[in-house]
Amino acid sequence: MFLVAGGVAPVLATFLVLGLQSYREIQGIKTLALRVGVGPGHPLVDILNIHERSTLYSLITGGAVSLIFSILMLLWISHRAAGPLYRLRTHLNDLSNGTGKATIRFRNGDYIKDLEIPLNKVFESYLQTKKSN
Repeated sequence: MFLVAGGVAPVLATFLVLGLQSYREIQGIKTLALRVGVGPGHPLVDILNIHERSTLYSLITGGAVSLIFSILMLLWISHRAAGPLYRLRTHLNDLSNGTGKATIRFRNGDYIKDLEIPLNKVFESYLQTKKSN
């Protein structure tokens, strides 16, 4: 998923930068056309106005989409990190209170999934040591 986020974020940023540059260029051409005597009712100015509005709408839409996408990615990534850490903290509290089990399970895709087996070995060893004392 990082590859998707890493690949999409630069594309969206590039889209916004190019869109803003296009918007500024259209405004510059329109200003230049008005300076050389092309009036507000001229077809060139009308076309530039249409392009200016459509570029602005594209920028607003692209900005909104990238903001929503960024928020969703932030939530997804934070849940993949914070969820297992919360589960680990709860499990450690249960173990210290004497109510915990020897095993802990993490979801597939959690960032500390590879620690599941070593942690379970430590928990099992802890519970065996606690029982023998």
